[in-house]
Amino acid sequence: MFLKYPESTDLIRALNSFFETQIEIQRIKRGNSQTFETLINEEALLLAMYIRNELPAWNPRTPKIANSQEHARVIFLERVIRQHIES
Repeated sequence: MFLKYPESTDLIRALNSFFETQIEIQRIKRGNSQTFETLINEEALLLAMYIRNELPAWNPRTPKIANSQEHARVIFLERVIRQHIES
């Protein structure tokens, strides 16, 4: 299945907007908020550190999201990531 040009452009814009959404989860090094893109990158780093036995446990920070709409988006992404890890 292929999307036509207007549909694909709208999808790309919506996805980009989603990844640039600010969320209230403290960053690893500094700051009290970050974008979803940064959260995904930091969670990937923490997971890699756990796999290399540099961390005793990997506890995703996604449940700390207060806004239910943001929470649903992040939980969906977390499920997708976990499915790829397990397969």
